[in-house]
This record gives sequence, C-alpha cells and structure tokens, in this order.
Amino acid sequence: MTLKEFVASKRKRGKTKLPADYSVGDYFQHYRHSVWRYQGGLTVRGTRRKRMAKNSKWNISKSQFRKILSSINSLLLEATLQGEDIKLPVDFGIIYARQKPIYTKLDEEGNLKTNRAINWRETLNLWFEDKEARENKQLVYQDNCTAKPYMRMQFGDFTNKRFLCFKPTHNAMRRVTRTMGKGELVLPNQGTSVKAIKDIQQ
Repeated sequence: MTLKEFVASKRKRGKTKLPADYSVGDYFQHYRHSVWRYQGGLTVRGTRRKRMAKNSKWNISKSQFRKILSSINSLLLEATLQGEDIKLPVDFGIIYARQKPIYTKLDEEGNLKTNRAINWRETLNLWFEDKEARENKQLVYQDNCTAKPYMRMQFGDFTNKRFLCFKPTHNAMRRVTRTMGKGELVLPNQGTSVKAIKDIQQ
C-alpha cells in the first residue's frame, strides 16, 4: 500500500454525531414559499399550488440559491477573519470567535493532555512509516501557534433556543487557524464580552 492509499483509507468519514435536520433543499423550498406568500404568485389551475412567474426577479433556480448561500457564508467567514463579531438579522444572534491559551500537561496517571490541534498530515505519515505508532495511535500536534481559536454563537431572545446548535465547518476553523498562525489575525481572549461590530444587514 502506498502512502496516498493509506491516507485515503484513514480519511474516510463516519456518520456525523450532529446530523443536520434541514438541508439546502429545505431552505430553498422555504424561500419559494415565502416569496409566493409575500411577493405573490400564480395559482396553478385546478390545484391550490402556486408557481413563480417566469419574469419575476425572485424566480431563481436551486443552483442560484445555493451560490447565494455560499457567498453569504464566505462574507461571514471573511468578517470573522478580520476579528469582527457578526450580528445576524432580526435579532437572531451574534456569531463570534475567541481564542484560548494552549496547554500541554500530564495528568495524574502520566498521560499527555493538550488542547493543541492535531496535525493529521504528519500523524498519518508517522503511522504509515511506524507500525507501533499506528497501533498506539500516537498523534503529532501543531506547534506553530500559542493560542487556539473557537467560534460560538450567542442566540438572540427567542423561544426554543435549546433545540439549536451552532457548529462551524472544518474549512472555516482551518482558515481561522491558518490566519492566526500567519500573524494576520489576533482574536479577543476567552471571556471577552460579545460586541456586534459587524451587522450583516448593513
């Protein structure tokens, strides 16, 4: 087995612990329903269903809707990379990023405890070359950062908040970590109060 094949076999993802209840298709259907309701639509003869007028500026395809969502997510990430807290519309909440100090220590049983990010590329290279390290699941950690970023969301004043969970994507956290490692981003420390510097409605 080559190194490429070994890495590919280890990077297969299992089932997520937090599966999404809704997908882009659900968001798109909600959008179309909302447009029909507030912008008007044409009733299909013989049914209660409505369809969008072809010349309506609100009539977009699912692929266009997906691109718009992707653009919005990119704008939110870019604002985060500038160290800004982001206020969402209709007082839904505030997305913010903070940093906490890195620690490495031994527990009472002599086991290593750290909150450093795992360097999976170097770890998989080690496992490929060293069978004993692979069997012991020895990890290689990032050593080029002094603080660890995290992203949270402070939900607004509405009901049923306990059913919501904010989880940034792996790509977003990787961008934040890399930007911090280059010295281009300095996040507020853990415990700093949330202040909506960036309002995406503006």
